[in-house]
Formats: sequence, structure tokens, C-alpha cells
Amino acid sequence: MFELETGLIFWNTVSFAILVFLMYKWVLPPIIAIMKERQMAITRSIVAAEESRKKSEELLAENKRKLAEADRTAKNLINLAKTDGDQVKREILEKAEKQASLIAQQAAQDMQAEKSRIINEAKKEIAEMVALASSRVIGRVITKADNQRIIEEALK
Repeated sequence: MFELETGLIFWNTVSFAILVFLMYKWVLPPIIAIMKERQMAITRSIVAAEESRKKSEELLAENKRKLAEADRTAKNLINLAKTDGDQVKREILEKAEKQASLIAQQAAQDMQAEKSRIINEAKKEIAEMVALASSRVIGRVITKADNQRIIEEALK
């Protein structure tokens, strides 16, 4: 049933040893070279990825710093604009108040001048009426000097 053929075992062993030797001599070195190249490529990729990650982190930190600086600058500009706006508002209000005050003073002066003019006209008309009434009461024509004296007395 079970027989051992030593010749077949010997030739199989010799064939296997030759095959292993041939594979070790010609097939294994290219496979090892490909594996080493692959390992080096992977190592380079890992190093490049690490460098890229570091650069990305540096850029991110720089961008965050620039963004924070831009935010501070924008806030400063907004505060400056608000301050300038408030100052311009105060100046405009002060100028408007001064103009309103000047207009009110001018109106008061105009009213006073008009009041004085009306009073002077009224005095002249009253003086003329008094002179006319005096000449009718006295019954004689009053001269200009008499008229002036009567006007002055009437005004007093």
C-alpha cells in the first residue's frame, strides 16, 4: 500500500533545491528591490506628508494670527469712525445752536429796530396831530419853530 520511492524523493528534493536556488538568484533580488523601492516611496510619502502637515499647521497659525490682527484693526477702525462721527455730530449740533442763537438775536434786533421805527413814526404822527390840534385850538398858524417846541413838549 504505502511504498517509499527513494529515487523520486531524491529528484524532487534536488528539483526543489534547484528551483529555490534559481528563485533566490534571479527572482528574489528584483522582488526585494521592488519592495525596498516601495518601502522608500512610502517613507518619502510619510515624510512629505509630515512636512506638509507642519506647513499646513504653520499656515493655519499664521492665518489665525492675521485674522485676529485684521479683526483688531477693523474694531479699531470702527471705534475710530464712531468717535469721529460723535465728534462731527457734536460740532454740527454746536454750529446749529450757534446759528439758531444768532438768528434769534438778529430777529430780536430786527424786532427792536422795527419797534423803535414804529414808535418814532407814531411820535411824529402824534406830534403832527398835536400841532394841528394846537393850531386849531389857538386859532393861528404855528411856525416851524413853534411846531418844533410843541412837538418836544408833547414827546416829554
